[in-house]
Amino acid sequence: MDKTTMGPEDTKRVGVSFSQVQIYDRSAEIPACTWTSAHVAQGFVRRPSNASFITLIEAGYASVRAFQSSLPGDSRYERVICIPFYAPSGDLDIGAPDDWPHQNNFAIGPGYYRLCVAQNIVSDEEQDIDLFFEKLADPITHSTIVVCDINLNPPAVLLEGCPDSD
Repeated sequence: MDKTTMGPEDTKRVGVSFSQVQIYDRSAEIPACTWTSAHVAQGFVRRPSNASFITLIEAGYASVRAFQSSLPGDSRYERVICIPFYAPSGDLDIGAPDDWPHQNNFAIGPGYYRLCVAQNIVSDEEQDIDLFFEKLADPITHSTIVVCDINLNPPAVLLEGCPDSD
């Protein structure tokens, strides 16, 4: 996944730290959010153009693949969280919160998306993350937890913003 191409054949080795990865449009002024205990329980925190996801491992590496498609119906993942995502520039980056500057950029094209982050554990220090960017004509407003693993304890109504949202 470089800035000019993206696809399942393009796998990136991305750092994981503090049990999370960040995904953001490179035009975002603040590519991070503040976590609350409720956000941790649901497994993500987000703004319109960036999000952080709790990973299945505390630290290590993730093999990340990106797809410009909807989440397959027959997929077998341990955790799947889907969120609204706005990509004003279409140039994205992904990485660990302490791994600045991120060098894992890729392009999806500007627009509104339903971003599904699907995870599987490989070992104590390695996991797989598949990103599914489903292009939308109009924005959506609600996130969903498609596959909820034992480590998540989401509220009945998911939090759609972060406490420091502008």
